[in-house]
Amino acid sequence: MQSRTPTVFLPRTTPRQEQVLRARSLAARGLSMCLEDWDGPSIRAATEEALNRGRVRGQLPDLQGTKNTVSVARELLREQCIQFPHLKVCKP
Repeated sequence: MQSRTPTVFLPRTTPRQEQVLRARSLAARGLSMCLEDWDGPSIRAATEEALNRGRVRGQLPDLQGTKNTVSVARELLREQCIQFPHLKVCKP
């Protein structure tokens, strides 16, 4: 995504909906295309359409999920160590 390359997602919909929800969200923002029911011809058509659109121009979402999660976890741990300094995890 950071390279703004046109993308066509073919998300799986079972056993969970996570992939399809993310793909729909990105497509709704104009950042990609999402095909839920697909076959060879529809993949080809979507790929051609994506390439004809050119590079993605919309604002990209924050792609630093892991880094942000670590920052939040560190802050939560710091708060717990202030409140409960006797915890084993809080000792150097």
